Amino acid sequence: SGMVTESVLKYYPNIKVAGLCNVPIGVRKSVTDALQVPDEEIELICGGLNHFFWGRQVLHNGVDRTEEALSKILTDIENLPANLRHGKPWIREQIMDLNMIPCAYHKYYYLTDEMLADQLEEIRSGKGTRGEQVKKVENELFELYKDPDLKVKPKQLEQRGGQYYSDAACELINSIYNDKGTTIVVSTKNENGLIDCLPEGCAVEVSAKVFKDGVKPYPQKPMPLEARGILQLMKNFEQLTIEAAVTGNYGKALQALTVNPLVTSGAVAKTILDEIIRENWDYLPQFHNSIERYKY
Repeated sequence: SGMVTESVLKYYPNIKVAGLCNVPIGVRKSVTDALQVPDEEIELICGGLNHFFWGRQVLHNGVDRTEEALSKILTDIENLPANLRHGKPWIREQIMDLNMIPCAYHKYYYLTDEMLADQLEEIRSGKGTRGEQVKKVENELFELYKDPDLKVKPKQLEQRGGQYYSDAACELINSIYNDKGTTIVVSTKNENGLIDCLPEGCAVEVSAKVFKDGVKPYPQKPMPLEARGILQLMKNFEQLTIEAAVTGNYGKALQALTVNPLVTSGAVAKTILDEIIRENWDYLPQFHNSIERYKY
């Protein structure tokens, strides 16, 4: 969502665009659950990139309760049975020192080895990769949706991901059409140093009030040193990916994967890239001159 938003901002600047993700709603719900307060009493100021943002400040009726909310969220997770934690628990000292609430995707970067071990175990147990699991769920859903008399929400939706997307999308449309100024976390242009360590004009994911004439982001504090470096690295990855996708520049695609922290070496990056191109040959004609399709 963030990279698509930035592509539109860069190559089609006359189009009004805001990127949307459901993940911030989950972070907000964890805050209201932890503090045991109504949703309407909370202002959650988020900042970062799509799938790589933090809840940076929690205001309850104007009072900053960020540290308290973070501590309670971590404690609640630690007290859950292991089978309900949804993966490995956070490293408490690391997250408390950040004093920001990470989104779920940060686990891939903060707990890389542990997350990989969990995924490999799922493959060994016969569940398959996450992509394979999603394809199976979607096939089942499409079969169910063939029934025009279906009147219940299929259980498979709980396995698919994307929870609250309908709420987020409808509220965004409502706020634009009715000029409501609702606070929504969106991907929008980084202007006037909004996220101070990222390039002007790139897409960032931030809390903003949404109006008919556009979005008005909340001011952001300077990004702390603990998050600044990896955030810049991920933006570098995004921008190289966008350039590669639009231009078909194989070198830029290879550089994008090489700088991503989840890729262990340039050789691994090249293997990944070549496999992606071959497996999606019909959809990536811009890369046809880069490699031979059937050369293994």
